[in-house]
Amino acid sequence: MYKVVVVNFKNLIDEDEAISTKTMLLIDNLRRKKYKFVIVTEKNYEEILLYNTSFPFIDYIISYNGSIVYDTNKNKCLVNKNLSSKESLEITKIFNKYELVNYEQNAKVYQIKIKNISEKSFQNLISQSNLAINYYQIGKDFYLTSSKINEATALEKLIKNKKDLFLTVVPYSEADYNLLDISNNNYLLKTSDIKLKRLLKEKKHYIIEENINKILTN
Repeated sequence: MYKVVVVNFKNLIDEDEAISTKTMLLIDNLRRKKYKFVIVTEKNYEEILLYNTSFPFIDYIISYNGSIVYDTNKNKCLVNKNLSSKESLEITKIFNKYELVNYEQNAKVYQIKIKNISEKSFQNLISQSNLAINYYQIGKDFYLTSSKINEATALEKLIKNKKDLFLTVVPYSEADYNLLDISNNNYLLKTSDIKLKRLLKEKKHYIIEENINKILTN
C-alpha cells in the first residue's frame, strides 16, 4: 500500500520555473517514506513530464482541470475527456470579444483560456447562456473545460481505480497551497469537495491528513 500527496504543480516551482533544492529535499523525504505524488496542473501533462525526467518523483498527473489523468509509471492516460465541438463553438460565440487560447492535443481541444476578463463580466456572460461548463480562475484569466469532469471527480476516479493507494489528500487547486508553507490552514481539503471527502471517509484505508507535519514525522 502506498500513501499519496496531491499538490498543484505551480506551487512546486520557483520564479524561474525550476524545482528548488529545498523542495526536492522535501519531496525526497516524502518519497523515502513511501509516498507517491499526484500533480495537478492546468498545463499539458507532457510539459510536466519534462520535469520528471531529470528528477523522477511524479506518479500521476491530473491536467486540464481533470480532463486528463496520466499514469507516469505505465505511460498511459487513465482519464481522457476533451471539450466537444459544440462546447468549443459555444464558448467561442459567447466570448468572441475576448482573446481565447485553445489547449489542444491530438487534434482535440481539452481547455480554452479566456484572457483578461473580470469575474463579473465572465459570470454575466455565462448566466446569459445555456452553457454548462467547468471553469477555474487564475488571476484575470478563466480556464474552461468539459462539464463532464473536474479535478475532484478525476481524483475520485483515481482513488476508486487504484486499490493499492492509501491516500493522504493535500489541497490541490488554490495558489496559496504550497508544500513549503507548512501550516494547518494550508493543508485542509477544500470544503467544496464534499463528495470526495465522503468517499475518503467511507473507505477505511483512506484518510484525510490535515497537517503536513504529521506526514513528515510519521
